[in-house]
Amino acid sequence: MEATAGFNFPPLIVTPSTAKLLTTATTLTITGTNFSPLPGQNTVAFTPAGTGIVTASTTTTLAVTSLTGQMPGTLSAVATTNGVSSGAPVPVATVVVPGPGDLDPLDAGVVGHSILATAVQPDGKTIIAGSFTSVLGKPRNNIARLNADGTLDTGFNPNPDSQVNSVAVEADGRILLGGAFTRVGGATRNRIARVSALGALDVDFNPNVNASVHSVTLQGDGRILLGGAFTRVGGATRNYIARVDAAGLLDEGFNPNANGDVLSVAVQTDSRILLGGVFTTVGETARNRIARVDGAGLLDLGFNPDLNGAVSSVAVEADGRILLGGGFTTVGGTARNRIARVDAAGLLDADFNPNANVWVYSVAVQSDGRILLGGDFTMVGGTARIRIARVNADGLLDAGFNPNTDGGVVLSVAEQADGRILLGGWFTTVGGTARNALARLVNDPAIQTLSAPDATHVTWTRGGSSPEVSQVTFEKRADSGAKWIPLGKGTRIGSTPSWQLSGLSLTGPGQLRARGRTHGGFFNGSSGLVEQVAAFTFPYTPFQQWKLTHLGDANAPDDGDPDFDGLPTILEYATGGDPDVAGPLPVASTVDGKLAITFPRNTAATDVTFTVQGSDDLSTWTDLARSTAGAPMVALAVGVNVVETGAGVLRTVEVRDLFLTADPAHPRRYLRLRELP
Repeated sequence: MEATAGFNFPPLIVTPSTAKLLTTATTLTITGTNFSPLPGQNTVAFTPAGTGIVTASTTTTLAVTSLTGQMPGTLSAVATTNGVSSGAPVPVATVVVPGPGDLDPLDAGVVGHSILATAVQPDGKTIIAGSFTSVLGKPRNNIARLNADGTLDTGFNPNPDSQVNSVAVEADGRILLGGAFTRVGGATRNRIARVSALGALDVDFNPNVNASVHSVTLQGDGRILLGGAFTRVGGATRNYIARVDAAGLLDEGFNPNANGDVLSVAVQTDSRILLGGVFTTVGETARNRIARVDGAGLLDLGFNPDLNGAVSSVAVEADGRILLGGGFTTVGGTARNRIARVDAAGLLDADFNPNANVWVYSVAVQSDGRILLGGDFTMVGGTARIRIARVNADGLLDAGFNPNTDGGVVLSVAEQADGRILLGGWFTTVGGTARNALARLVNDPAIQTLSAPDATHVTWTRGGSSPEVSQVTFEKRADSGAKWIPLGKGTRIGSTPSWQLSGLSLTGPGQLRARGRTHGGFFNGSSGLVEQVAAFTFPYTPFQQWKLTHLGDANAPDDGDPDFDGLPTILEYATGGDPDVAGPLPVASTVDGKLAITFPRNTAATDVTFTVQGSDDLSTWTDLARSTAGAPMVALAVGVNVVETGAGVLRTVEVRDLFLTADPAHPRRYLRLRELP
């Protein structure tokens, strides 16, 4: 008699689920019963598309990683454990394309307590700062930079010894840091420092602040506003608010003198400065938690919103209205829980009332007027929103935007140029997916168009989810390898998010660049720069075409002298010369008893004005004759003789002075030829 023995595995069951899964997700947890907890004993197959690897398991869960290939719609799975199949495919998720508020794949692998500051650079890199020790597996103390593709910028490592609260990117690429640190890169720097674009300490910049800096704000003129818990800057008394110049030297004439911490600082288009914090007086005048001072630091007596609790974030909208976030519950005696809006005069917007139930730490404004809020709240407008929310321009909750952190705190909100949203804080998951301290969210499309409608005018049209910007500048260059040349500072188009610059004279093919300053971060104390580049083409002037032909550069300097013959480029052009061949200089002579000057005139130089001038002392000059737009030279005073000969492109011009050389009233006479474009 023979006996056989077998092992009967219990039935394998996959639990159905319709949970949301993004097409970009790389992990998925499948639940069920009778899975093997042993490594390598479980596999999973997806339909209609998708692959993944089971990297961890219990008897009731399978952790699938390296997930890829899933398509929108129902995702079904068959699990196999020890060769036993779960049977027919069972729905395990509903796959959707990421939408506004959904998690982006960026995962910086931050190890540490929190991210407090995020600032974008024009090249797409992002600076992150706060209180941490590692990013993407590499040691980084309190500040790091991510490349545009999300990888670590391994060459950037300023290494401050303590928490960084705020970051500001300067136009030249240098970076300002404010916080609680006392050393940067091994050198003493008390709470404020500047590093180069590569992260090296600026050894000449050392304002030396005696307590934490909460906010670093750049003015349009390059001066730097500091708000914080300090009472001394550079050895001088400065209570909680100060300004230093670009070299780090204290502005001795600027001293608003608050009596408590200044948490947030914002600069309006008219250069007036908004202060938010925990103070109750500014300049010894009562001001509860919000105040405005002019460029000299003097209190604006007509601006007094009067809040009953701390203001931790101040943001200025495109139309000049002012958003306030914090821990307050009344504004001007009217109930407003943690978020409010006032007009430029400080009067409460009665129709704007998002109503957050706990503190708002950070506010970011989109170009379409919608407003991102980060904080410690769990409700906005009576609806559950865990630490991050978006409201429309009228203050009503954006019902379709709900990222849902794990219940930590969102301390920093900022936007990239493409509208994607950077969250920093103290949290470990977003939307159910692990993200420690830093996350990026998908957003609606950003709209921005840089153009030159005509040769005198450039516009930067902005909308959608693109970040609201201030301090816009415009530049141009001849081609992608040339140096950028400033055109000027932009002005806002009405109360829209768009900007413009007029009074230009654009010629030839070239490129335009527009740059704007973005604001966000913890206490809205950080700022970055976004930019857009666009091509333009307008006809060259005759002079520019001549320079392109002869010098290879339509924008070569007018006063250059490449052949060192004493004739500047513009004179070579105007007189029909060659900038690479030494040419004849204008000739002085005496004709009929008068001093005369003789020179060739290029009739094709229609964009140059020839002027012959006379003087007794080389100081005061009188116009004697002129040619404009290629026309013949004409006398401008009685007694001046002009003789022009020739019939071709080049004419010979002789201009005789107003006075005889023997005139005792004019014992010395000088003539000169000037050409102006």
